[in-house]
Amino acid sequence: MANTARTFSRIDANGAADVTLALDRLRRAIDEALSAMLEIAGSYDLSSSLPPPHVASGVLHVASQALEIVLPNGRSISLARRGPARRLFQALVSQHQREKGHALSIHDAFEAGWPNERAQPDAAAARVYTTIRILRNLGLRPWLLGRDDGYLLAPDLVIHAESELNALPELGAAE
Repeated sequence: MANTARTFSRIDANGAADVTLALDRLRRAIDEALSAMLEIAGSYDLSSSLPPPHVASGVLHVASQALEIVLPNGRSISLARRGPARRLFQALVSQHQREKGHALSIHDAFEAGWPNERAQPDAAAARVYTTIRILRNLGLRPWLLGRDDGYLLAPDLVIHAESELNALPELGAAE
């Protein structure tokens, strides 16, 4: 039994030394590879091939009640079966038409998406975040901006909406 314990301790010590040596060699190889890559990349002007950080201009066409949207890139998306997303998007369009560049607060976004519902602030915010993510994933990502004070459609976006959107009540107004 004592011989077995000594044998294992010797293997562990040698194995640990081998692993440490291998890790040191790997770190050096990675450092050398990164240095070579950075040197090569430094010789190219990559700025001309990169897309602009935020492309938000164009015309967005919104059908009656925001049931369908035609994005500036020509892609059409339907919100017909996405009630909260459709209502929240309508509120974003209405906000954009009233005050370009002003964000819709999380509270107002929740009120728009889930009218007459109450929720704890964290739960309401989670619903809004999830719905914003859905809208972005549907294709609105370049035009749906987030800031500390809420969400807005890109200020330089031109929106052609049918008249029902213009008649939406202003959020937060006394009823």
